[in-house]
Order: sequence, then C-alpha cells, then structure tokens
Amino acid sequence: MARDVARAHYSAFPVRVVANDGREAAAHIAEGTRFRFSPDRWLFEGEHPWESRGVWTGHGVLVTHRPGHAHAVWHFWKGPERRFAGWYVNLQAPFVRDGREFDTNDHALDLWIEPDVSWR
Repeated sequence: MARDVARAHYSAFPVRVVANDGREAAAHIAEGTRFRFSPDRWLFEGEHPWESRGVWTGHGVLVTHRPGHAHAVWHFWKGPERRFAGWYVNLQAPFVRDGREFDTNDHALDLWIEPDVSWR
C-alpha cells in the first residue's frame, strides 16, 4: 500500500512491490487500481485531483523511490505497443516504510521528462 499522508488527510492505493533492496524500492500500480481518500476534504480547496477518477487509468506505472530522497520517479508507457512515454518526477517527502506500507507527503510540484531527456 502506498499512502500520501498530510495532516490527517490521505490518499492510498495498493501496489505490487517489485524491488526493495535497501537502495531502491520499486512499486507497480496496475491499470484499474482503486484509490482511497480520507473522508474529509483534501488539504486544498475541493477534492483531490485523482478522486473523481476513482481508479488508475491507462497502462500501469512503475514508481521508484530511494531512501532519503525527496522525490519519486514514475515511469510511464503509452499506446498498444506500450512504448516508453517518459518520467514523471514527483517532489515529495522521503518515503517512510511502515510495515507493509510506504508513507510520503506530496509537495505538489512535479517535473515531466520526455524520453529524449527534454523536460517541462
């Protein structure tokens, strides 16, 4: 389970851990994965941006975390041939392992990197 926790507000979703060797933790979010949100309002005005979707859409995504690093890298694919689409760098608090769960706090600032390594 991956959780984004901020002042008693959270979002959570199940993941499949594909690597966890102490240097890196990698988790797969499968297509159709359901999200869970705290019953009260999100930290900002309105609902969490993913809340209306309810489930992960598109291909699954691989998320890699390194202990002590204040970001995670999301690896995306697109199209029926599942061609690599790019990296989404999510700036967040370093993850904390809590039993079978990974907790972090999203800093709501992100970076998209194309396969040619250009970024926006």
